[in-house]
Amino acid sequence: MATSDNFQKLLYPGLRKIFFDTYTEKAEEYSKIYHVNTSKRATEEDHHVSGLGMWEEKKRSENISYEDIQDGLSVFYRHKAYAKGIQVERELYDDDQYGVINKLPKTIARGGRATVETISADVLNEGFSVSGYDSTTLFATNHPLIKGGTGSNKITRVLSPQGLQEGLLLMSQQTDEAGLKIQSKADKLIIPEELEWTAYRVLQSAQLPGTVFNDKNPAKGLASLKVIVMSYLNDTRAWFLQDSSLHEMTFFWRVKPEFAQKSEFDNMVAKYRGYLRFSVGYSNWRGMIGSTGEVASDWPESPWDTDGDPEYVYVGYAGTAITLLTNGVTYDEDANVFIVPAVVDMFTFTDVAEPMIATKTGDAWTIEEVD
Repeated sequence: MATSDNFQKLLYPGLRKIFFDTYTEKAEEYSKIYHVNTSKRATEEDHHVSGLGMWEEKKRSENISYEDIQDGLSVFYRHKAYAKGIQVERELYDDDQYGVINKLPKTIARGGRATVETISADVLNEGFSVSGYDSTTLFATNHPLIKGGTGSNKITRVLSPQGLQEGLLLMSQQTDEAGLKIQSKADKLIIPEELEWTAYRVLQSAQLPGTVFNDKNPAKGLASLKVIVMSYLNDTRAWFLQDSSLHEMTFFWRVKPEFAQKSEFDNMVAKYRGYLRFSVGYSNWRGMIGSTGEVASDWPESPWDTDGDPEYVYVGYAGTAITLLTNGVTYDEDANVFIVPAVVDMFTFTDVAEPMIATKTGDAWTIEEVD
């Protein structure tokens, strides 16, 4: 029989198990993009120094040329504590018929996990707006280099083959503090849930996605680019590239999640609490590319808008006749004709020798040559 001085101890093992089972019921997201470390101090520090330039040719009997290393900026990780508790009255324990008590540690655990994931994702969420160690944002076009000049890791293109091309090229051009290339190469594409289908469409389509042209999709060959979908990213357009071997996105556990209990003798209230302590941030902007996703691709996009009606359609030609292309069109290369299985608007023009584009405004069509 449970008494006033031991009921909380009877509850504790079961509630503790529920807490940790719930905390780990979903796969971690933050650890997929951060280097996760353990700290034994109140604060951790990373310090920047300049790199050395290229070697000079040394001719016979000449002295070696020495170069001074210049001091740089420091990055501090100050661990913060987070906690949440519940109280269970003796009467609730006596009368609990529907598992109410067992639900309480679940809410604490999910809140703790959400705290870690949200704060970790905020480093990316704030990457275009909050200044970091070098007085610029994590993603910027003007990161100052210790030995002069600036570096960039920010683009604005939407997630598309062209956007990936731009981001991968920019990452490959990143340099160290002395201006030497570091051969950075992205192997992760980090996206919000809203861009998941777009990402797989961009990476897996055989032809250029979102166009009616038959060009091969160069992004399809990026088999090494792993897609990381993060639930706590706020901007539905922004996307990121990461080089897992070079990035310095860092997470420190000072105290991993714990669950503890204590009871009050006089009022017979049992207290249970969760506690954790950590810090998260970045020590370097290199190995990361961020896109705001604001600028559309220059490549032709789909003629279909969200309600399924054609805003414009591309025109192909065979001989002297051309046909407006509609949804589901395919191209017969041997016959040099376009096959339209589901026609929304279709009509033929004659005496046209070049591909055309037809734009519809209301019921009127405007026909122009394709640039």
